Amino acid sequence: MNFAEIINLKDLVTDLFSNILFWLFSIIITIIIWVFKKFILPHFQKIIIKSIDVRNVPKMFEGELLPSFQNSDVYRNYIENELVIQNEKDDLIIKDLIVENIVVNEYFYEDIVVQNGFDVPKQKIDFVVFNNGNKESSLKKYILKIIYINNLKKLDKCIFEKNLTQGKLKGGDIEKIFSMVLTNHNIIKYFSNDIPDYRQSIKIELLNTVTNQIESDIEIPYLSSEKKFIRQLGGGSPVDRTLTPIIELLKPYNQSKFTFTINYKLTKGVNQLRFNILVDGACQIKYSVRLMEDENKELARFSKDSINIRFPNYKLTSPYKDELYHYLISENIKNSNLEEVKLRQPSLMNSIDKTKQEYNLL
Repeated sequence: MNFAEIINLKDLVTDLFSNILFWLFSIIITIIIWVFKKFILPHFQKIIIKSIDVRNVPKMFEGELLPSFQNSDVYRNYIENELVIQNEKDDLIIKDLIVENIVVNEYFYEDIVVQNGFDVPKQKIDFVVFNNGNKESSLKKYILKIIYINNLKKLDKCIFEKNLTQGKLKGGDIEKIFSMVLTNHNIIKYFSNDIPDYRQSIKIELLNTVTNQIESDIEIPYLSSEKKFIRQLGGGSPVDRTLTPIIELLKPYNQSKFTFTINYKLTKGVNQLRFNILVDGACQIKYSVRLMEDENKELARFSKDSINIRFPNYKLTSPYKDELYHYLISENIKNSNLEEVKLRQPSLMNSIDKTKQEYNLL
């Protein structure tokens, strides 16, 4: 082997050794990066509960959300709590949801509700006011308007107006505030029997003079062929059953911690996780939440500010908002109170089981 061949062999060995070092270095760096991502980086990445949003539990029917006409700022005795979770880690499993440090205090409120109903045989309209809260209400003033509607001429005309005053009502008190027979000459004279059925109607509105909001209204078609007003009502359907974890808070509220094994897959990014709270009375509550990867490893925690939850005296589920109207009519009385309702028609009284039935939880 001459000198040139020795030099070439030396260069070849040097290149081979350099390539081996390069690949070895690359493998080591890859392993270091994998170890860093797998075992070190997760300690610096965070899972954060950004907020807990509260609302009344919505109803679902065949997977579709049913419309809600409740005031979204007023929480009733079955509420949904939605955790908004920011996950900077890779996908992982939340094993347990822990709701703890639950504190329940008394809560007092007034809840004035106005209902109406129409007696077709008697052609009589009634408006009923009641306090569905547990605190005496203040004085209320209303304006009642009766409006004639002609769909052929696109005409709306106020044909009657009256100022009404409602005195103070204790929790559960019920009073009839207005009644009128719609075939009264002063009303029926505006309706023509020469116009086809359902082309005319009457609308009655009860307006709160302080808030300037309509608290109750009803529109009833006129059948000229029968010379009377008619109102047809439909039925309802059972709602979907939920799989969301439910906390039941029952007097004397001794249980302050609830643990749910959920095995929830938390993906990278923003996630939502829900649980519901069902209470058996008006109360103010606050609580803390913890998310656990296992029994020893906490992922995140959050403390929720106080929530005021109402518990209505009467269970109101009719889409026509007429339960207490029918109560006064059937009992042939003009007013009533909580104790009387318990004796006369206890089925109207609210209970935690009524809510379970309403949401198909039983």
